[in-house]
Amino acid sequence: MWELVLLTGLVATGACLFMLVRTEQMLGLVNKVFATRWIYLAAFFRLLLGAAFIASAHTVKFPQVIAALGWLMVFGGLVLVAAPQTLWQGMASWFTRQPLALLRAWLVLGLLFGGALIYIALA
Repeated sequence: MWELVLLTGLVATGACLFMLVRTEQMLGLVNKVFATRWIYLAAFFRLLLGAAFIASAHTVKFPQVIAALGWLMVFGGLVLVAAPQTLWQGMASWFTRQPLALLRAWLVLGLLFGGALIYIALA
């Protein structure tokens, strides 16, 4: 199941590259997800991906890292469901008001994260 870790890294890297070029579209996506009921789909996706990471941790070179990421994703999915939506709307509003340079810096961190997942899957 190392392929799942690889695919996640490739998708994360591709999405961050796309959003680096079109940062303004990312702002609309953030508002759409966190200001509507799409947040529950995001939480469900986090729970599934987290469980898949936990299950596939033994197939990669750094199983503790992937298992820890899986548990963080599961916890994050549960927090998304448990916290009030007004909290997420406020955080999304704050995030989208940040300077584009800061948002691009976050996307570079996402690129590094995706690259690390690709490395872990292929190592």
